[in-house]
Amino acid sequence: MFSPFDLRGPEFLLFYLLFGACVLAALFLFRYTGEATDPPQLNLSDPYLIAFLRGGRNETLRVATVSLIDRGFLQVAGNKVSAVQNQSADALRIPLEQRLFKYFSFPAEAASVFKAGEFYIDTDGYESQLARLDLLPGTQAKIARRTKLAVALLALWGVAIIKLLVAIARGRSNIGFLIILAIAFGVAASRLARPRLTRRGASMLSSLRTLFSGLKDRASLLRPRESANEVLLLAAVFGVTAIPATVFPHARALYPRASPSSTSSCGSSCGSSCGSGCGGGGCGGGCGGCGS
Repeated sequence: MFSPFDLRGPEFLLFYLLFGACVLAALFLFRYTGEATDPPQLNLSDPYLIAFLRGGRNETLRVATVSLIDRGFLQVAGNKVSAVQNQSADALRIPLEQRLFKYFSFPAEAASVFKAGEFYIDTDGYESQLARLDLLPGTQAKIARRTKLAVALLALWGVAIIKLLVAIARGRSNIGFLIILAIAFGVAASRLARPRLTRRGASMLSSLRTLFSGLKDRASLLRPRESANEVLLLAAVFGVTAIPATVFPHARALYPRASPSSTSSCGSSCGSSCGSGCGGGGCGGGCGGCGS
């Protein structure tokens, strides 16, 4: 009776490559078909909700900080941000903005807010709202994803471990490539099974980019403090780097690790902790930590 574990090294590696590809394809198919795509009604009057959908907690804080700078509530000196003395938090209606204004009562680096715990109350609210709309995975969706990932890893690593034990029992030591393949397939499965957004979330983000593509096309016409709402919406949908340098010249100094790729899908596991937004549904965990 044929057993793949009796195959010679190169032959088994080829078998394992095909087996792993099939497991990953099945994992993607089961996740893909198990999530809805029809976009729900999203509150477009709150750009910070859009920013959280695209990039998570840090990106929301980044967009809010930039908006307050553009509107004259915060000022920039080098890589430090501070509150403008003749302004008041009472003039701001959004709690997140009020907290940011108070946080920068003393000059601090813009990226320092990413590690500040007082903003979780606001950003967690955005995450909960998006999860209720099935744009981000909720508790049940996360459990389902973890279950599918566990089954995939059991298959991938189970086959690899059995072959390793057979090879060792037969006195063979050329097992390095199989170990590398098993690890690579495990990482790929983890990323494939747990994109930051749901299919509905990725579809919504794509729709928002299409809806506001005109705003991006005429971004060069925006003027500092004259187009505050449009600047905020542009940053929320496309990221801070979409704002022309004539409007916001401080992007590179304040956020040196932000890049154009952070304004698109990545995300991310990037989970919410990624400041540059892993917005796309196909990204695994959320990309690199954009801590600055």
